[in-house]
Amino acid sequence: MNTMATARQWSQARLRVKDVIEGPNIDIDRFVADVAQHGRLSPELLAAFPLLTQNGLVQRVEAAVRAALLTNIKEGAS
Repeated sequence: MNTMATARQWSQARLRVKDVIEGPNIDIDRFVADVAQHGRLSPELLAAFPLLTQNGLVQRVEAAVRAALLTNIKEGAS
């Protein structure tokens, strides 16, 4: 996911992540940025938020961001 997310995409990604976990926007934005830039959550971010490594949260957060970014890209292409 090398393209920069638009404000709308970012907002949707943030909302989808918040459907998975609770947290302040500053932390959620870090998750969104990691997945948008690298396609996944970095080991450094997971070390800072070890709770994400439990109960499949990593995969759910990553999937939430990808879904928001891809959904909005497809909508914009229509």
